[in-house]
Amino acid sequence: MIWLHSLQFGLILACLMAKTGHKRNFAESLTMSDKERKHKRRSDLNQRTLEGETLILDRVNGQIHHLNSTASYVWKQCDGASTQRIAEQLAQAFHISSTRAVKDVNALLSELKKKNLLETYDDSQLD
Repeated sequence: MIWLHSLQFGLILACLMAKTGHKRNFAESLTMSDKERKHKRRSDLNQRTLEGETLILDRVNGQIHHLNSTASYVWKQCDGASTQRIAEQLAQAFHISSTRAVKDVNALLSELKKKNLLETYDDSQLD
């Protein structure tokens, strides 16, 4: 299970990703552009990884985010890699199905984008 905790002004928001009873199949619902969309960590964030878990300090928004080891693995892959590539790496590293990996990665990336921690683009935006 991938999870991310966010703290803002002392309030803990727990977001559980990839619940096993989820009926929507994200792997099948991703369009080609979603699969090729690239993700990069915001450069102004401070981060520290300890024992596989990552703390991210977002001074702009006054938030601290805590990622478990699986979410930390995905976070580290957000260096300009596509959604598809990150899911492939997760499936291989954690010995899970590609369908499950795509679903989990898509859910986590969506949450990271909502929290404004990622810059997302596709190759057409680089021109």
